Parts: sequence; C-alpha cells; structure tokens
Amino acid sequence: MTRDDIIRMAQEAGVTVSLFQLDGKDSDYFRLFQRFANLVAAAEREEIMLLCYEIENDFKEELGVTGDSKFYERMLGVVECIDEIRARGQNV
Repeated sequence: MTRDDIIRMAQEAGVTVSLFQLDGKDSDYFRLFQRFANLVAAAEREEIMLLCYEIENDFKEELGVTGDSKFYERMLGVVECIDEIRARGQNV
C-alpha cells in the first residue's frame, strides 16, 4: 500500500490529513496511520489465504488425490493465489 493510498483512504474516512506532514516531513501521526493500514492489510491477506486453504481442502475432499488433471490444475491455481497474496505482504 502506497503513501498516497493511505492518505486517500484516510481522507475518505474523514481523517484530517493536514496533520500528516510537519515541516514537509511525514509526522508521527502519519506513521501511526501507516502502521495501522499495514496491519489491516496484513490481516486481510491472512483472511484471504485462509479462504484459499479452505478451497484447497474442499478440492481434496471432493476430488480426492487422484490422477485427475483438473484437480491438479485447480490446486496449482490455489497455490499460485496463496503465493501471490503472500508476496504482496513482503512488499510492505
């Protein structure tokens, strides 16, 4: 999440963003919002990954681990989804 994303969302929430800068530098107030935004984003990623794991387990239960190529294609998609979500968290 970029600095501009945080400011935009804070404005949408009604936060006085003029307090985000002091003497042309990010204030402690902004850094608190930035930390909060990163925590919220991390929690959301975790929730989505848990949903992906549920989908993975549902596929395993429905199809069983057989030689079915559709099963493996779906599983690959779920694993790629999880990896992409996890990678987003490493760019914070």
